[in-house]
Amino acid sequence: MKYLVGPDGQPHYGVLEEPVEMVNYRDFDLRNTMNARRARWLRYWCANQFQFIGILSPELIAGVAIVDLKLVSNAFVYFYDVRQQRYSESSFLMPFGWKTYMESAPDRGECSFEQGTNRVEISATANPRTRRISVRLGTGESLFALIEEPAPFQPLRVCTRAGYTGWVYTQKAAGLPVMGSAHCHGRSWDLREVRALASYDWSLGFMRRETFWNWGCMGGWVDRRHTVGMNLAAGVNETSFTENGFWYDNEFTKVDLVDFRFDRDIPTARWTMRSNDGRVHLEFLPHGSRGERLHAGLMVSNFNQMFGFYTGELLTASGRKVSVENIPGFAEDHYAKW
Repeated sequence: MKYLVGPDGQPHYGVLEEPVEMVNYRDFDLRNTMNARRARWLRYWCANQFQFIGILSPELIAGVAIVDLKLVSNAFVYFYDVRQQRYSESSFLMPFGWKTYMESAPDRGECSFEQGTNRVEISATANPRTRRISVRLGTGESLFALIEEPAPFQPLRVCTRAGYTGWVYTQKAAGLPVMGSAHCHGRSWDLREVRALASYDWSLGFMRRETFWNWGCMGGWVDRRHTVGMNLAAGVNETSFTENGFWYDNEFTKVDLVDFRFDRDIPTARWTMRSNDGRVHLEFLPHGSRGERLHAGLMVSNFNQMFGFYTGELLTASGRKVSVENIPGFAEDHYAKW
């Protein structure tokens, strides 16, 4: 599929099997709640976009994100040394997206953020399907990684309605091979040696003015021979369709709605995740968290992302039961107004 938005000004909704070359959001027929067409220039300013990369291993967990909300852009990077239980985080804000660039093509081009001596870059190629991550921080911390999508692997591509007037396209993958290196706390890790796997979340659209979501993601090895990756969400991107599913040795299994149970007062306590179709029965035990509360005029964010380990059971589309034990991953509780 060359363009997500068709000649009629409407996006293609659903779980999309075909790759989307360009999310041409500025061609969308944007309207208000009274069905009147809005000015063309608002199509740029009303669209939000972000990309998140996760690096998961038994020894190191890392998260990298670039977020463009037009009035403000944000990037954050964190590292968690599992063995030494040491955490390091850097977060940056830029007004009006200055020195922030986000490509509208999910599988090619570059997304970047720069502030002072801090630079975060995520670039993608469609053939072969790869993502390169380059992080250089003024603190001396760094991450250089190459994520590869094997030929049989298919990411989850979903476009759903968002509220009365909007929509969101999201493309997600987990449990992907990754190579490269990370440096933090005076230590260095070879990502291949620590058997790291990677995930990504690429999203763009006209999101609800006020929204929330719970999210779960993991990537690791089962019996040291089989890869598993997962993406689950509730509260967002689930109008008629869902973004829930998991990959076992590159075999994708679509999952129905998921119930997240956790204590909002103590988000670092144990979480449970159960799907309506019985394919997901998981517990998540956080080891730490990244939290942020932002109140910047019209924009509000109450963000809590936990990192830790999953245990439980998955049921594949072919009927295979997969036992999950101490697989690294993330869980998130997020309220946003933008």
